[in-house]
Amino acid sequence: MNRSENERSGQSDEDRAPRVLLVDDDAGDQYLVRRALANDENKADLVVIDDGDAALDYLLNRIGREQAPPRPDLVLLDLNLPGSDGFSILSAVRADARLESMPVIVISTSSRDEDIAHSYRLGCNAYVVKPESASTFIEVIHAVSHYWLGVDPTERN
Repeated sequence: MNRSENERSGQSDEDRAPRVLLVDDDAGDQYLVRRALANDENKADLVVIDDGDAALDYLLNRIGREQAPPRPDLVLLDLNLPGSDGFSILSAVRADARLESMPVIVISTSSRDEDIAHSYRLGCNAYVVKPESASTFIEVIHAVSHYWLGVDPTERN
């Protein structure tokens, strides 16, 4: 897990960059998300976790910290992960009062109707099939982050 710059610096929530949690084990996709967010005007602070169990530990504060890690402003979630899968993570997030209104965008290679429908039943805010081209992938991530990070967090509840 990579810790965010704001988390290390102790910056307050009022003057911090938006926080994006990427849960994806594909190094190529991680790189493309980093590129997309680096070019975004929101200058999001990215935390990358490549394992489903580690993502649950982080989100549900099961890693022995006295204080819960800062809540992400946006989660980009792959379905196929080592450890717990994306469905399990999505279900746990929606069952937690602290996290239930947090936007979760499923970004998966799966275009199966069953996976899409199940993701929405579990409460994802959007489902995106990963584009095959790198440039289109970057454009999609940019559009998703621009849309979801441009929403006033107080209006998400």
